Amino acid sequence: MQNAILSDALLKQQIESLHGQSVKNGFYDDYPTQESRRSEEFICSRAMLISGELAEAYEAYRSGKIDASVEIIGDIGDQFNKENMHFFVSIYRARVKGTVAEELADVYIRICCVAGSVGIYQVGDISEWLSAIKENCKNKDINSCFFRVLYSVLFTNCSTIHTSDISQGLAAVYFLADKLNIDLHKHVKLKAFYNTTREYKHGRNF
Repeated sequence: MQNAILSDALLKQQIESLHGQSVKNGFYDDYPTQESRRSEEFICSRAMLISGELAEAYEAYRSGKIDASVEIIGDIGDQFNKENMHFFVSIYRARVKGTVAEELADVYIRICCVAGSVGIYQVGDISEWLSAIKENCKNKDINSCFFRVLYSVLFTNCSTIHTSDISQGLAAVYFLADKLNIDLHKHVKLKAFYNTTREYKHGRNF
């Protein structure tokens, strides 16, 4: 599968939307200002959350849970209304939770949320980074690919989040989704909708 890379305008809208929902869910209550989001604590915490989602994707791969059949919930997800909310959540939890597809969507969402939190809406040429990652992973086994993607989603340093950190990270998610034949945008849409139903900080401390 070849997932289409979003245009600059669509990606900007997506970053704004995903970050906005993350703010509503309380993930930025501890870092309300731009100054606080330039701290080493903030940057390292976001890097760990992103790498944690990728680790969960790897564990799902080890368990053979690559993707779920999203056709059954596709129409429900597209409708996005309160009448089918309970049914959507129950089907999502039963069929999609814990798959590589869901976890890669989480990685993508986390990266977009970080971008929005520091005001990065124009991320540069994702396709260029994607080509570089493909070349770096050429003839590599899936374990090596996961490791190289892990390296790509981590930030350059603990003092500043660069535009290139965002574009490289998103390219890495595209690479794994393409390699594993996962409809990334479909799962990002589904997970983003699912997140609107969740409790404060998704029940976590941060």
